[in-house]
Amino acid sequence: MTTQNSSILARLAFGLIVIALIFVPIVGSRALVQDLFMVMTMLVLALNWNMLAGFAGLVSVGQQAFVGIGAYAMFAAVILWGIDPVFGILIGGVAALLLAIPMAFFSFRLNGAYFAIGTWVVAEITRLIMAQWQALGGGTGTSLPKGTTKEMIGVEFTKNLIGGSSSAAADAVTYWLAMWLALVTLVAGYLFLRSRMGLGLQAIRDNTEAARSVGVDPVKLKALVFLLTAFGTGVCGALLFIQITRVTPKPPSPSSIGPLS
Repeated sequence: MTTQNSSILARLAFGLIVIALIFVPIVGSRALVQDLFMVMTMLVLALNWNMLAGFAGLVSVGQQAFVGIGAYAMFAAVILWGIDPVFGILIGGVAALLLAIPMAFFSFRLNGAYFAIGTWVVAEITRLIMAQWQALGGGTGTSLPKGTTKEMIGVEFTKNLIGGSSSAAADAVTYWLAMWLALVTLVAGYLFLRSRMGLGLQAIRDNTEAARSVGVDPVKLKALVFLLTAFGTGVCGALLFIQITRVTPKPPSPSSIGPLS
């Protein structure tokens, strides 16, 4: 079998998997939809981490800051400004991107383990600041208003499509959003690594001095990856907390993650 044929078969298999995943909320159980939602959100976080640490060599242990700020921004959009949670997801990504700018400014002055510790410190500072936001519950956090997830864009249409309850339809909407987010992240990462910037990034990973000698700017390229992965992580955090429906400055326990009610 030639390499071209193998590539065609791989793309065909990938397409079939995507089609099968699209139909899961229609033919599968609600528990299966919920489990796959968690798998795909974790996949998005892993893909962003792989791009950041695996290719850019930026071992950050403060990525939870972007998950949290994405969630808080989404909650603020819904509770304080009356915006639909679906649009709040994008606001969460933008908020994480904005946080990444000062975070990069301070952290990029450090190297190696010091960089990792620096990102953790910034993440802790962010957590403490969020704990003072009284409009969103302060240190105890807050929950989405009752019925918010059942009124999201697409829920009514999905309810008629799958013939289930509003809660099951809300689960299906968040599932499809997570699926497309995972797909976009995967394809975007694939295309980026095969672009000129992606090749430069891989050159930096292999030999920074050699990459610099051929005109690659390591700091600028790493900063770009840091900002892009922050946006992706923030979007994923906002989507994840639509499913959890409650945000606090403390990490959620596994038992707090369940189907939308």
